[in-house]
Amino acid sequence: MRSLFALGLATFLGGLLAAAMVAPVAALGWSLGVLGTAAAVGSLWGPVRLLSRVSEGHKVSAFAALLSVNGVLAGLALFGVGAIWIQRQNDPGPGAFLAGMALVYCLLIGWSVQRRSPE
Repeated sequence: MRSLFALGLATFLGGLLAAAMVAPVAALGWSLGVLGTAAAVGSLWGPVRLLSRVSEGHKVSAFAALLSVNGVLAGLALFGVGAIWIQRQNDPGPGAFLAGMALVYCLLIGWSVQRRSPE
């Protein structure tokens, strides 16, 4: 897990440097893409854990469920605001946003493959 985090951080910083060399708006688009997507994906972690606890027969407090749902809404709002704002900027910004978004999903796939037990 530590190596995957280090790989993600190194890739983020390398992509940020490359985007900054193109244009400042590209660096901003890259950052918004990575952080917005990470917030949206990370906010889904809570509801998934709550549903797994409920399926196992454990009790879940209403406050935890409310907090979990509000976290999802906040993560999606952050992603949406970043995506809408960067679409109104100059040309390299939206492409860099999509590249940052792709980085998060590729790292998520890599994490999933790494956790899978060999058959």
